[in-house]
Amino acid sequence: MEKVIERRGTKSEPYVRRYPQVIGGVCEHHGVINSEAKQFQYTLCPNDGVHPVWNQLHCSYCDATKDPNDVIYHSTINIYDSPTNPNELIVVCDNFTCVQKHQARFQR
Repeated sequence: MEKVIERRGTKSEPYVRRYPQVIGGVCEHHGVINSEAKQFQYTLCPNDGVHPVWNQLHCSYCDATKDPNDVIYHSTINIYDSPTNPNELIVVCDNFTCVQKHQARFQR
């Protein structure tokens, strides 16, 4: 067996599974499924192993006063497995502040 050299950069982040993005409410993998409103199309995705079935996504970092449906409609949503809890998903909208909070949370 050939040995490889360990390489560590200046920053270390855990690697986790990223699920298909939800762009304006539409799953990037399944697309538009029927005539339901655009921001709710992701709720119609079948449970086909591509991602877990979800009822409503909430950004983990958005202020609680923000309407989740409005955030989903106007954002690109990224969904990741949690590196610390295998039964948890981390949802991050593309708002600059939310992305910064997410990156700061997992950078070591």
